[in-house]
Amino acid sequence: MIVELSKEQVAEASGVGAGRQNMDSALGYRDGRATRHQSSMQIHMDGAIGEYAVHSSSGRAWTGRRLGCFKSVSDVEGAEVRTTRYGSGGLLLKPADDPNKVFILVILTMNEDGSARCRIVGAMLAGDGMKPKYWRTDIPVPAWIVPQRVVLGGVVPDMFQ
Repeated sequence: MIVELSKEQVAEASGVGAGRQNMDSALGYRDGRATRHQSSMQIHMDGAIGEYAVHSSSGRAWTGRRLGCFKSVSDVEGAEVRTTRYGSGGLLLKPADDPNKVFILVILTMNEDGSARCRIVGAMLAGDGMKPKYWRTDIPVPAWIVPQRVVLGGVVPDMFQ
């Protein structure tokens, strides 16, 4: 599913992501999200844009938008959202992720005018992707990276279909 977001929607979501990063910094959290290609700030902003796309296309509440509670609630009602700018990127699952939660993969493309194109690849239970064959140690923080073709075929609980 493709979701087009206006530059105003992108700005709103980016503000939520920036607020998260600022809160992390103020609370002294380790900056463990940064890569050689993206800052932690950009990763938070991209994540919030992906969440906005899922929210706007599904009608599910954007529960993670409220500052101060995003670590204790799902990103959107009933699911976590993982966003990447890599067109062939996979679903990133971390050791701390709940294997019983639904995770949604979003591929983000930013347009020159500040709007965004979000491709919602699919969803799956985290536990279904936490397999040794997807475990990667060649990335800044080791994690499972589940290929898109697997996420597309993921079995999702009825509550999220």
